[in-house]
Amino acid sequence: MTFWSAFITILMLVAPGVAFIPFVPASLTVWSLATVYAVATGFTEIQVWQWGIMTVLMGVASTSDWWTRLLGLGGEGQLSCSVYLASFVGAVLGTIYIPMPLVGTMAGAAGAVWAWVYFQSRSLDDGYRAARGIFVAWLGSFAVEFLVSVSIALWFIRIMLGVWGWL
Repeated sequence: MTFWSAFITILMLVAPGVAFIPFVPASLTVWSLATVYAVATGFTEIQVWQWGIMTVLMGVASTSDWWTRLLGLGGEGQLSCSVYLASFVGAVLGTIYIPMPLVGTMAGAAGAVWAWVYFQSRSLDDGYRAARGIFVAWLGSFAVEFLVSVSIALWFIRIMLGVWGWL
């Protein structure tokens, strides 16, 4: 066990927590740590196929905002491009003005979507349905991002334990 392998492994234990920081891609952060270590060791401790699995997982999590919508998550409100833009602006403002990780972001996104859809349709029900849809979509994407980040970190730790002869 070298200092760097132990240091990166310790970072892997806490790195999935960046999923709670809005707009920071946790899976990319965890994958980057693993990639830097793999390249630094010349792929001797982390094999290319193991790194490939981490890369696929990172790709799945990084694109979860798109494919969860394609699978219908949060689609009950018939969300348009302008609604997604409103959710992004609301999420940024919520993150700034309600500085509670994830809560402010999602409250801002849902509030902006409700206001935008209400402004367009003058229907409280349509606004509520769209806000609920965007909330579910953001929450689902967060869950995928967090779970995949934990999976990549655990995969890396499992590899390191094997390299160190502890497994």
